Amino acid sequence: MISVARHIMNKLPASVQEMARIVGDFAPKSLKYGKPYREGLQLLAQSKYWDFQELQEYQDKSLQNLIKHCSAHVPYYRSLFRELGIAPDDIRTQADLDKLPFLTREIVRTRGNDLKAENIPRWDTLDSHTGGSTGTPLDFLVSKSVHALDRALVKDHFRSLGWMPRDKIAVLRGDSFASAARRSRYFPGSRQLVFSFRNVDDRALAEIVGALAEFSPDFIVGFPSILQILCGWMERNEKAIKAPKSIITSSETLECGLKERLEQALKAPVIDFYGHNELTVAAVQYGCRDMYHIRGELGIVELLPIRESQYEMVGTSLHNYAMPFIRYRTGDVAIKLKERCRCGLNHSVLSAVSGRLGDIIVTPERKHVSPSIIDYCFNNLYEIKEGQIVQEDLDRLRVRIVPWKGISEATRAKILADINATLQSPRMAVSVDVVDHIPRTPGGKRLIVVSNLRTEDMFGGSRRTA
Repeated sequence: MISVARHIMNKLPASVQEMARIVGDFAPKSLKYGKPYREGLQLLAQSKYWDFQELQEYQDKSLQNLIKHCSAHVPYYRSLFRELGIAPDDIRTQADLDKLPFLTREIVRTRGNDLKAENIPRWDTLDSHTGGSTGTPLDFLVSKSVHALDRALVKDHFRSLGWMPRDKIAVLRGDSFASAARRSRYFPGSRQLVFSFRNVDDRALAEIVGALAEFSPDFIVGFPSILQILCGWMERNEKAIKAPKSIITSSETLECGLKERLEQALKAPVIDFYGHNELTVAAVQYGCRDMYHIRGELGIVELLPIRESQYEMVGTSLHNYAMPFIRYRTGDVAIKLKERCRCGLNHSVLSAVSGRLGDIIVTPERKHVSPSIIDYCFNNLYEIKEGQIVQEDLDRLRVRIVPWKGISEATRAKILADINATLQSPRMAVSVDVVDHIPRTPGGKRLIVVSNLRTEDMFGGSRRTA
């Protein structure tokens, strides 16, 4: 647990936790995240306009401090430097990073304890995990200070899109509430209306669209797959809401076709934000919308050639002293651009980012489930190397598991229980299959969810007419 307070909170009834979350929402982020958050906002307001040399000087200085910390306090790197005959002063710039090998998920999984800094107290860290775009679960620690910087980056991004303190935000993700029947919860402190899309049918979507129309948000934030569900229902039922200033997507790959569809349905620009829980790489779109600006204040990004213009992103977190990730292979793919963005900012830019991919699950009751909601069934299961969920037909779901060695009945039972709890579909048959490998896409990715449904199964017939 990240703190005694959080440990106690998690033991309380769900209704009490929910009320505490509402009360806690009134606390300003500058108080909630402390000095690192306030300093992060100041840094980002200035660094956004740095030239390449200013950014590189900042990154090199941060890298030098990180390497010295790793040499003195992180057993994995202390041993690695000794084995390679490297002293801290041998790595002073980004160009020196290639003296070190890549950090992989396998190394993090097997050497996780050695990657934890000896001088960072447990109360100053946060537990984090990711299923990632490869479907391989991973658990690790992040410093509270780097988490605060990441939150500051999100706030800075909103500001760049015209956010004002009185603006209202609708959040469409996989949140759950104390009452399973509740579809939304308002948080007055941040003026956010948070919707639950854990499983939605036509009736639930009608309720959600009605609440959205009444709330009239200035910004809509959500997973691309959830917004796809929402807009698909609106199109079929010829419903509309007042256009927000912007729609902000994250956590999943935003394909061009879906982006255009969302913009047409919601009558607002779609702005994507790329990041991951490991906090080594962040790339954001601004008003320019068609380019991702790499925010190098968070970490150093190396682009490892794959084919033609495609590169794997390799990240070095400059501020996660609790469990440093240096030259971490993210598995995510980007397309690099040589020219600067027309907006005039000096960041390195990418034209596309391919991260988490997956289809939407549809239950026999016509409930829709986002891949970013259901893939959490793989979290904290150390027997699993990779996982994938395949919808064979409307009432049959197959979970493919590649184990590290074997899979216990307890793990198998937990997967089934978590998936059934998420789907809430008594008519859906779920099975778990142990396989040797999971097929990749032509781009080398593993889909989290694969759907073999026909269009009529997914959408329940043609568009409704007046």
